[in-house]
Amino acid sequence: MKNFIKDIGIAAGIFKDIRNARKEGETIEIHKTREIPVYKLGPGFYSTVEGCTLSWLDRETVKIISVVYDELPVEDKMRLAISPKDGEFIERGIFWRDMMALVLNEKQLHIAFRKILCWYIHIKRMDKGWETPEEANRISHSQ
Repeated sequence: MKNFIKDIGIAAGIFKDIRNARKEGETIEIHKTREIPVYKLGPGFYSTVEGCTLSWLDRETVKIISVVYDELPVEDKMRLAISPKDGEFIERGIFWRDMMALVLNEKQLHIAFRKILCWYIHIKRMDKGWETPEEANRISHSQ
């Protein structure tokens, strides 16, 4: 009820402004606006090389890791959304290992980190031309 009375007061003020403007020969344009919240979420878990690689794990493990990823600062998510280049694999692997170690048991961590490392090796082999597309397909489904 309080908001209703407040709205009536606002409407009366606008009506008064319109009448005064018309008396003075002016025109008033009224625009309806609304505030829309904007959230900076950054790229999602599957926007990363590691997220796509880990998607082959069981749902429970993926969910646990993705929840931790979602808590990262937007700047880290932006950095992780870019595929690793030469010289970035070790630092990036350590980052993911440390992040996953916070929430996974030893067995889950070993499986998840091995999957990431195998994919990093696959990326390096593809960059060097040492792996054919058929080998890449076999490797991606055998881990």
